Amino acid sequence: MILIKTPDDGGQLIADLHYHGFELIIIKVAQLDPDFFELETRLAGEVLQKCSNCRMRLVIVGDFTAIESKSLRDFIFESNKGKLVNFVGSSEEALSKGLTVYFARLTFLSTSTANSRSCSLSEANPKRKASFAR
Repeated sequence: MILIKTPDDGGQLIADLHYHGFELIIIKVAQLDPDFFELETRLAGEVLQKCSNCRMRLVIVGDFTAIESKSLRDFIFESNKGKLVNFVGSSEEALSKGLTVYFARLTFLSTSTANSRSCSLSEANPKRKASFAR
């Protein structure tokens, strides 16, 4: 299921999670519209700006080894230098980078859509983390 197709989708997801106290989103590549990785669409930039505005960390899990676009490879490389947005190959890699996620099931209803979304969050840590990458 694609969770982010438009900047508004990304903004609403981030706003909903921020409202509930989350500070980290872990999401699979398959849950992002393919346009997210076409930098000229500006979808990634707009979503990442919303993460920055809410101080919400974003980890995108997927296989980035076959990317042909030099600009996208550079974007991923530069993003991985920072702490706000990281692109990793697996949930295990996210964990090895210190992105500890404790899983407990949570289902919430987005206020902007009737779609029920399921995520994971940390109950053992005061800083909450959401994960759509299972």
